[in-house]
Amino acid sequence: MNYILFNSLDENRCDQLNSKTGIVTGSLILVCMFLSYVPQYKKIIDSKSSEGISNSFVFLYNVTNFTNFYGTLLINFNLVNCCMHISTNDCMNLLLPLYQMFTPWICVFILYILFLIYENSNKKLSNSFYQFIFFIVFFIIILGIIGMIFLIKYDEFQKNVKLFGDSLNIISTISCIICLLPQIYKTYKEKKVGNLSILSLLFQAPGSLIVFIYQYCIVHAPISIGIPYLFGFILQIILLIECIYYTKYYRVPENYELIVNYE
Repeated sequence: MNYILFNSLDENRCDQLNSKTGIVTGSLILVCMFLSYVPQYKKIIDSKSSEGISNSFVFLYNVTNFTNFYGTLLINFNLVNCCMHISTNDCMNLLLPLYQMFTPWICVFILYILFLIYENSNKKLSNSFYQFIFFIVFFIIILGIIGMIFLIKYDEFQKNVKLFGDSLNIISTISCIICLLPQIYKTYKEKKVGNLSILSLLFQAPGSLIVFIYQYCIVHAPISIGIPYLFGFILQIILLIECIYYTKYYRVPENYELIVNYE
């Protein structure tokens, strides 16, 4: 049985370490990425409510970020192999683009947990909870196992690993587009922001563009890895404009009947 950790070492890629500028830029992106979610966490916790946040949004947002992270990991797993042959510092340097894909998923996963905890529902087990279980079982466990099978026999399935990784990034792009549309629609229909954090969106929208530029232009990652962030930037800008408009310039008429059941 051939294990990737001991075979198919790409010495040329192992030598392609990030410059000091790339390290500083990548590290700042990681820190800012996490901090951008803090206002959203705080707003949900302080209000003890996830009002205004679409269940479809948080579910598909997790699908987007997990498939993007896992697809990136599969495509670049030979970098992990390099860590068996280089120093710890060089390993941390080399894997920086992978950390950059992992951090957003952890952030949105925490958001998903908070959404479920504070979701306003009279049901003991809501549809949101069942969707969460589906996400864990299908995306994390089943897709995780399939990916690991390819990696365990990397020499034999090397082309399949890249194909599977690219497929996951395509899924990430599609789900990114789909995930923000329900939230955009929900905000438009309700004519209010609810517990969406405008401050978080102010950081996350340009942050998505910066991640795309860093991945594609600085570390020269395949376009499939960064493209979900480009679409995310465009749709987050639309959502941000909606939120600012309904907060600053729009007042709901007293007799206006809000539509609150869309998911």
